[in-house]
Amino acid sequence: MTDEAPVKIGSWTFYILRCSDGSFYAGITNDLDRRLNQHRDGRASRYTRSRRPVSIIYRESCESRSHALKRECAVKALSRKEKEKLTEGSMKKFSRGVDLANVFKRHHRMFGLLILTAALIVTGFTGEGFAKGKTKESPDHLQAKRISHGEYLVNTSGCHDCHTPWIMKPNGPGPDMSRMLSGHPESLVMPPPLKLEAPWVWMAAGSNTAFAGPWGISYTKNLTPDPTGLGGWTEKEFIAAIRTGKARGTGRLIMPPMPIQDYRSFTDEDLKSIFAYLQTIPPIKNTPPSYQSPPAP
Repeated sequence: MTDEAPVKIGSWTFYILRCSDGSFYAGITNDLDRRLNQHRDGRASRYTRSRRPVSIIYRESCESRSHALKRECAVKALSRKEKEKLTEGSMKKFSRGVDLANVFKRHHRMFGLLILTAALIVTGFTGEGFAKGKTKESPDHLQAKRISHGEYLVNTSGCHDCHTPWIMKPNGPGPDMSRMLSGHPESLVMPPPLKLEAPWVWMAAGSNTAFAGPWGISYTKNLTPDPTGLGGWTEKEFIAAIRTGKARGTGRLIMPPMPIQDYRSFTDEDLKSIFAYLQTIPPIKNTPPSYQSPPAP
């Protein structure tokens, strides 16, 4: 990384990241700190999302967006060895080792095509390395992206904490992935819950799929595409369930500890992605018990 002063927000910066697999990623931005945080969170690029963690190894201030874009195109045309020489030190050191004039001469046609393409695309570049994706993608490719995003959300949003039965493993309790997201096992019959005294309020089964509290007794649902799970649900019903907190959007209330209040923050596209992914996982035939309301006082 070069020894430059901190980049001011609004000025343009060309930067290079080293990914976890040793590959390089080059981009431009007018807010370097924000862009780096997006890369680290997996929100900036599909390329870096699957190659985290990433670290910045070079940055260069540019006088304009156009200048930054030209630097990006020039560096992307370099060989791996030339890129490594660039990242070893300052731009001055790089200029002594690599003849940029020759680089432009060797790749002038490619530079011309890249810059012309950027100028012709109405939506243009994001100013952060890549286009926003306004070019038409095939339905299959879009669905594959949606499923991949849904898998990421399911794995990072605690879905396995309750909808996948937990068992005791050599190193402690953990989800039984052979019954992934199949809900409370129908074969696991729960005894009546113990009577709790304040400040104890609620309890959970060791499987982490059955819960008892002031709301009654709730069991986690089968989320697999089997008919006993979400096999008969539509995408619209799934989204409505999260938005309303009711089964299929019209049924009974979805009981604790389902964090509906948090999941309402998902966008419709997030929920479509989650549903698309859940439709691809192995179907498991399992009918969890029905919700039991609390006894009358």
